Order: sequence, then structure tokens, then C-alpha cells
Amino acid sequence: MRLLAFLTFTLLLLQPASFAKSRSVQIIVKHTVIIGDTVNLRVTGLPPNNPITISAELIDRAGRIWRSSDNFISTGRGEVDLSKQAPLASSYSGIDPLGLFWSMQDSKEVSSDRSMFDTDQVSTVTFRVTHEGKSLAETRHKRWRQAPGVTSTEVSEKGLV
Repeated sequence: MRLLAFLTFTLLLLQPASFAKSRSVQIIVKHTVIIGDTVNLRVTGLPPNNPITISAELIDRAGRIWRSSDNFISTGRGEVDLSKQAPLASSYSGIDPLGLFWSMQDSKEVSSDRSMFDTDQVSTVTFRVTHEGKSLAETRHKRWRQAPGVTSTEVSEKGLV
């Protein structure tokens, strides 16, 4: 009887550790959008009814790192959908698919990875999903300032503003 109790307890302890190996966590988001477009971010393959952290990171033109991080409870189906779920205690309240973007704060850190720097054309945001401190998934998302093929011309003619 003690052996059965020990084995049951051991299996329960091992369940969270084996979760990451047995399920495929996916961040579902358009990889490229134009700034101003709606961004629907959804995470699937999560442990059901568990606390999940979703974070976003952007490196601006000066190399400063901007971050936001919010906690959610996954649904019974093991999903988090930012267009349908409000975060728990967070930097924003209510349901807001763009909350992770506008709630970013300057971390006061500087990056040397110039390939990720914000430019005049595009910003790259890295999304990460963690559960109990373990990284489950990561993806990058590009936000273009204008559609491909659109050009901008600065006009400084008298009378034009």
C-alpha cells in the first residue's frame, strides 16, 4: 500500500516536468503586420487551468530594451487568447489584445544585438511563454510602419504642412 502511494505521489510530482516534453506549446500570432492592425495572440498546448506568463520584448533604435509581462490562467482546453481573456494583476486591466504592446516599459537595459533594433521601417517584438519559470515557447513578430511597396516622400513646399 505504501509503495502504491509512493508511486502515485511520484507520478504527480513528475507530471509538470514531463508536460513540456509531451505537449507542443504554440504561440499563434501573425508574424508580420502593419502598425495599427489588430494583433490576435493565442497560445495553445498549455497545461489546463494553470498560471501562464506571456512576455513581450522590443529593442528600440538606441538599443534600450522595452518589456511587458502579464500573467494569465489557461483555459480548461490549455489555451490563452488575449482577445478573450484579461490578465491577472498586470500592467493593464481588462481584455486588450494590444495590452502587451502599449504596456511595455523601459527596462533600463541596453542590448548589443543590432539585428533586433527598431528601425524606421519595422519593429520586432519577441513573445515568450513560461510556466512555473520554464520557457515553453518563443516567437518573433514584425510590425511594419507601412505596407510593402508604399513609399514616403518628405514635402517641404511653401504652404504645405
